[in-house]
Amino acid sequence: MNIVFCSDSNYVMPSGVFMKSVSVNNVNNDIEFDAIIDESVTDEDKDALRGVIADNKKHKIRFFTVQGKDFEDMPNLGVSSEYAQKMKVTALHTTKACYYRLSMAQLLPDTIKRVLYFDCDIIVTQDLLPMWNTDLEGKAVAAVKDEGELDMSYDLLGYDTKDGYFNSGAMVIDLDYWRRNEMFPEFLKIINKHNGKMRQHDQEILNIAFHDNVKLLPFKYNLQENFLRLPSTYSFYHKYSVEIERALRDYAVIHYTADKPWYADCGQPLKEYFFKYRAMTQWKNEKVTWKRPEFRRNIAIYRLLVRLRLKKDSYRKDIKREQ
Repeated sequence: MNIVFCSDSNYVMPSGVFMKSVSVNNVNNDIEFDAIIDESVTDEDKDALRGVIADNKKHKIRFFTVQGKDFEDMPNLGVSSEYAQKMKVTALHTTKACYYRLSMAQLLPDTIKRVLYFDCDIIVTQDLLPMWNTDLEGKAVAAVKDEGELDMSYDLLGYDTKDGYFNSGAMVIDLDYWRRNEMFPEFLKIINKHNGKMRQHDQEILNIAFHDNVKLLPFKYNLQENFLRLPSTYSFYHKYSVEIERALRDYAVIHYTADKPWYADCGQPLKEYFFKYRAMTQWKNEKVTWKRPEFRRNIAIYRLLVRLRLKKDSYRKDIKREQ
C-alpha cells in the first residue's frame, strides 16, 4: 500500500501524527509512505518522521523532493484576508505545499500504479485496506463529496452542478491514468485558464480536471468538519443525511478541514484523536498555542457559555467517540 502526503517544514509535526495514526491502525499492512517535500524539510525532520514508524518493520518512508520556488506562483498563496473575503477564497492556512501533489505522477516511480493520498490535517482510525482496494471502475480518482459542494460557483468552475464537488484531502488515485493522460500539463493549463477565479487552491484544479471522472467513496473515508454540526445549522446535511449519519457511527478518516487541533482555537469535538496519536510521538509534550490570540478571550467566553448551557453549541452531541 502506497500512501502519499505532502509537507513543508510547517507541517512536519502534523505529518508525523498522521503517519502514527495510520501505522497504529494498519499494523499488519505493508505500507510505504511517499512523502513529497520541499527543501525546507531538514534531515532532522526526516529522521523524526522515520522515527514515527520505526517500531513496525512493515512500514517505511521514502522522500521525494521538489523545489518550493517552482510553486510560488500558484493561485491564492499569501493573499490578504480582505482579498479572500472579496474573492471568496477559502483555506487561508494553505501553503504552496498543497500544490506539490499535482506532480506526484512524475515524481513517483512508474512501478507505483495506485496510491492513497491524504492531507496532513487528518487522523486515520481504521484499517485502510478496504479503501485501498476500492474498484475505481476506470475513474482517475475516488473521493468523498466536499462539505462546501452546495456553495460552489459552478459558473466559475466551468461545469454543470450535477457533477458536484469532491474533497481532495483523501483520495484513491490511479497514477497510471495520470501518467497516460499527462495530467500535470493539464493541471497547468487549468491554472492558466482559471487563475484569478479560484477559491480553493489545488482542490479546485482537481475538481475541474476530474468532476466527471471520479468514483465516490463512502463518507467514512473523509469525515469533514461540517459533518459534525447540528443539522439545523448545515444545509449540506439535508442532501446527504443518510451518508453522514452512517459515517458518524463508523468513521475511518477524520479530516480537520477548519480549525486545526494543534491550535488552542480548535473546538472540533473529535480533536481528542489527534492528541491520542500525538502522545505516541516525539511531539507529545509540544505546547498547544493560539493561532489567533486576539480572539482568545471571545473563544473562552463562548466555550464557558456553552458549558453553562447559556449558549447552544453548533456541534452535535451524538457523535460516536472512542471508549
